[in-house]
Amino acid sequence: MDAGPWTPTWASLPATCLDFLGIELDSIAMEARLSDIKLQYLQDLVGSWSRCSYCQTREVEELAGYLQFASQIIPHSHAFICSLYDFRSTFPSPFSLRKIPRTVRQDIEW
Repeated sequence: MDAGPWTPTWASLPATCLDFLGIELDSIAMEARLSDIKLQYLQDLVGSWSRCSYCQTREVEELAGYLQFASQIIPHSHAFICSLYDFRSTFPSPFSLRKIPRTVRQDIEW
């Protein structure tokens, strides 16, 4: 049943670690985690925000969306995303540039 590179990852042999909807599920360790690639991307994204003082709507939406995805795994992390959504609602247009407030910076640094 091997179709070469078009074989879906879920059709592989039985394993104790499974990638399901972008989240790695480990049945031996009984944990869910982000893959190394997604974790590195998240660290780079948060790191780039620590160096910026201004941002656009799309950048806030990208960060909020990725943190929302990661919050499925990180307990109690939804509380830290609320300030990003509040900040997003203050943009008058999709192309406007806004200074990143201190509350958003503090929530990103958690």
